[in-house]
Amino acid sequence: MAAPSGPGRFLVAGSLAAVAGSERSGVDAVRIGSRLVAGVVRAGTGLGVNVVASPSLVRRELVYPGASVLETVLPLPALPGVALQWRSYSGAYATGGLEISLHLLPGQTDLRYRVGEAGVRVRPVSGDDDELVEVRVHPTPTSWSARESEGGGVAVVATVEGGDVVTALLAGGPSGRVEGAMGAASALGAHLIRAADPMGASVLALDTGAPALDRAWGWATTRVSTSVAWGSPGPETKSADLFWTGIGALAVGDGKTAAAALAGLDDATGTADPGLGAPAPTAALATFLAARLALTLGRTKASRARARSLGTLEEERTRCGPEEWAFWSLALDSLADALRFAASRDAVQTLRAVAASPPGRSGAVRLPIVGTPHVEHTAAARLRALLSGGGLPTMTAAAGRGVDVGSLGPWSALADGAVDEGYAAWRLRLDAGFTGTAIERSACRGTWDPTDDLLRAGAPEAGTLLATLAHGVLGLDPDAPSGRLRLAPAFPTGMTAFRARGMAVGDARVDLEYRRDGTTHRFVLTPREGRVPPMVVLEPWLPCAEVGAARVDGASAGLDATAVGDRSRVRVQLPLDGVRTLEVDCSQGG
Repeated sequence: MAAPSGPGRFLVAGSLAAVAGSERSGVDAVRIGSRLVAGVVRAGTGLGVNVVASPSLVRRELVYPGASVLETVLPLPALPGVALQWRSYSGAYATGGLEISLHLLPGQTDLRYRVGEAGVRVRPVSGDDDELVEVRVHPTPTSWSARESEGGGVAVVATVEGGDVVTALLAGGPSGRVEGAMGAASALGAHLIRAADPMGASVLALDTGAPALDRAWGWATTRVSTSVAWGSPGPETKSADLFWTGIGALAVGDGKTAAAALAGLDDATGTADPGLGAPAPTAALATFLAARLALTLGRTKASRARARSLGTLEEERTRCGPEEWAFWSLALDSLADALRFAASRDAVQTLRAVAASPPGRSGAVRLPIVGTPHVEHTAAARLRALLSGGGLPTMTAAAGRGVDVGSLGPWSALADGAVDEGYAAWRLRLDAGFTGTAIERSACRGTWDPTDDLLRAGAPEAGTLLATLAHGVLGLDPDAPSGRLRLAPAFPTGMTAFRARGMAVGDARVDLEYRRDGTTHRFVLTPREGRVPPMVVLEPWLPCAEVGAARVDGASAGLDATAVGDRSRVRVQLPLDGVRTLEVDCSQGG
């Protein structure tokens, strides 16, 4: 994303480090893991005038007397370090030199530091090796200076004379890991290439022909993948944020991030508000996320561990109200689904029995009071409906209504059958976070983050946006234990082309391409990888009242159609042992 530098902020991240700053003024926070290791970093080159940013790399064109300077900020993709590089195209550094200033471990006191020819190393007096921070500069500076700052931390200045390209490397952690990060200098070009496409082909990607949409999706995917890794899962991180970050990661097949979010949830206690209308026990959300990890990617380790701890649930059940226990029931039922081939029959039956048991100390079924409307446990039921992929069978007269502006509003609208409205609202929220124009917060491109402290926040908004597309638009519902993937795509009326690459079920990845030519709708499924071909249940919701002829792989097929409102659904089950094609003609509408 290229644009003139504005007053807003940027945030770039790798898996172990993140950097935030101002587009005009530059870096003002470097975090490695959960630790703030550096504050303001400047090279005395003036203000930024243009910026080229990606989720993992930012370049700024800077004002410099008589020259143009290109600053590159790169969190090393898989190392606990950050590289900053300044390149002058007129040889200004050779004559005037470049002065680089950094504030290491800002706000911390009782530090000891050492200045050597290679760089500056700072650590707390306590000697905790995990606190080590080091900075090196290439070419070798003609002078180094370091002093304790009045407000805490160590102020470092390096002066470089000679060379058109100056690189500073900043690393933190145990001494061995710092040395490893410093060794990355020789392969900086490779790190730049990797940062340009940090997720590669490992997750669900879009290739729609709409560049703004595809780029925004890539930013959201990367934001989710990096947020948990360098964030600080703990009391200051909301459990609901971790939950939706994990759900979004699973929506695109990112198991590593989902597992990291799950680990954060395991450290949390009490209840959380997932935005569904009722609070949920954090442990129930963690159990549900573990089950989804198994159902999506076939990873059952976390689910098996939870099934073994069922003995502690009786006390939980007796103190839960109906709404809270409904989340437990959903979590345990999902756990039983996830383990139906990975645990004993008795263990699975026990899970289902506990899930079906009523809440409360007495265990008795509570009857509704006369005059009080019976309330189904809507919060947990809503979560199940949203994630089941295609809530359109319950379609009501939702079309034409307003869409809730909350982060789950577009997803709920899609599940209720307001396809055009829900998709439009989803695009607006995706674009707002991508361009930094979201109303809820100050502008910061590509963060979808309403908090002031960007480096400590998760990515729940980006997570819900990913899940909205995967489950609400594509109708994605993976069942890894059975090797089956259900797809119930419901594209907006005006859409004529859409391509999703890398939908996950177990170790398999599937591509879906949709084309519309007049009244003919064409769906092409392509297997990309996987040891065993998955079975795909394809149930598209077509924008037409009646369905005409249908063809599977070019051969005429008699498919049953179900009409709901102004849409019709057809259903076909296909073993994906090769490219498979479904074509459907709409006889009315569509």
